[in-house]
Amino acid sequence: PGLRFHCHGHKVSFSVVTREYAQSAETARMAALDTSLWDQNGCLSSRVHFVEGDAKTYAEELTQAMHHLAGELPRGSTPRRFNHRAYDTYFSLQVEGKVKVLTGYEDDCVVVLDSRPWERDSLRRVANACQGRTVIVRPVEDLDLIPGLLGSLDYSNLQTVGLACPPERVEAFATAAGAVGVTAIRNLGRAAFPQLAFSWDGYLPQDAAYLRPPGHWTSVE
Repeated sequence: PGLRFHCHGHKVSFSVVTREYAQSAETARMAALDTSLWDQNGCLSSRVHFVEGDAKTYAEELTQAMHHLAGELPRGSTPRRFNHRAYDTYFSLQVEGKVKVLTGYEDDCVVVLDSRPWERDSLRRVANACQGRTVIVRPVEDLDLIPGLLGSLDYSNLQTVGLACPPERVEAFATAAGAVGVTAIRNLGRAAFPQLAFSWDGYLPQDAAYLRPPGHWTSVE
């Protein structure tokens, strides 16, 4: 009596990088951290990185950052078969010319640049296959298109977006992303490890002592 049980199903998180930050090595390091923590076994771990602008340079920088972080933060017990399966799948798709695998078969991570046309169900299938530090870098023409892509997933399955974006562009993106179900938008590098005082499912001060009122809440940290 008096305890609250907040149930939800499987949730997934993503990274978003605008063109102003797409060629920064520091951006790639922060994004690598958001993906590598928990080896993608947590709902806060980023799976697909949406990149506005030069996604190729970003993917190359991310690959270097993931390799470096593997030495500082070794992967846990997540089976490598998840990486091998993803590698084999995307390696075979390279013949189309729209996919590039930037890592090796026995590396501690898989980084893929995927520029293929996506159908509405593509994001769900791609995100579900990202396990054990498998990252799909997805080029987008404009930041405004990303909430629509996220909206192809069920509202209840969306979790956090790690964002590298100029301050003047944050509010419009946060409003649109929250409307499709995203519960938290955090600075890139903090998405998988939020501040202790913040909830990962939409922050509300009354949560600590009272039942949450009806409605959807999205935290912007």
